[in-house]
Amino acid sequence: MATELKLSDVEFMTPWYRQRTVMVFGICYPLAVLAVILRFVSRRIAHNELWWDDWLSLFGLVMTGGFCACVLSCLPSNDLIDGKQEITNALLVKGSQGAYTAELFYYLNQLSLKFSILCFYWRVFSSSNYMRTSIYGIGVFIILWFIASFIVAILQCVPVQANWDPIAKMQPGVKCVNLNGFFFGTSIPNIIADLVLVLLPIPLVLRLKITIAQKAFVIFFFILGGFVVITSIIRLELITQVNFATFAVNWTMDNSVLWTIVENCCGVISLRCERGVQDKDEDSDAWIRSIEATVSMERDPIDKCWTV
Repeated sequence: MATELKLSDVEFMTPWYRQRTVMVFGICYPLAVLAVILRFVSRRIAHNELWWDDWLSLFGLVMTGGFCACVLSCLPSNDLIDGKQEITNALLVKGSQGAYTAELFYYLNQLSLKFSILCFYWRVFSSSNYMRTSIYGIGVFIILWFIASFIVAILQCVPVQANWDPIAKMQPGVKCVNLNGFFFGTSIPNIIADLVLVLLPIPLVLRLKITIAQKAFVIFFFILGGFVVITSIIRLELITQVNFATFAVNWTMDNSVLWTIVENCCGVISLRCERGVQDKDEDSDAWIRSIEATVSMERDPIDKCWTV
């Protein structure tokens, strides 16, 4: 059954925007896959055991793939873009279900990537009281953010069917959250967490006695981590401009979704850079031991403040 929504009412409904989404996916996701493959291969070559940070990065890649799969499966057909196909309720249901599922993949991705970074920090800096306390604190913050965001994402409409069924949404008694406010409210803590994760080890890294090559890898990791924060901020700005009245039709080509793909893939790639700092060395475990020795020998004022 056709709806009152017309193609002329919907933004981004051109072949170029469809091609743009495919192109961004075709560039970003293969790079993320390559980053994870190199991560595992380098660990095997170095004869180092895999740990939680490695497996969480793989899980994050899978969740990113799930998000991208939802996007690609819901791209509008050529007939719809050309105006040869009407916007039907069935089309709205499919688009809404895809967006709903992609949203859940997004939060699972963010949780796994953030905890992959925390696990890496624990492996490297756990001898520092400052880092241990900070990891516990930011870890609790991330878990609380995820639980709140994930539950509200699932129950953003009650009954849940109203999330994707426009007919069910018009029934009396249906309650839905304001999506603009919800996405804004969940994005701010997400950006704060990413920024803290980038800045967290700087007080200790600045004191490490490592080679120039290793310092270059560390600096590159922080720069890329900062880029993830930038993409999150851009995504936040674009989310506030989304027209949710037509989102079920054009969400796969919306600018906010495009930058979400970039954000997720860059998050996966940045994890490879952090692991690359160790794998570049002939013995990555020796690199970790050198960091632990530096932290334990110097006992900087930051640690002393925590132990007073």
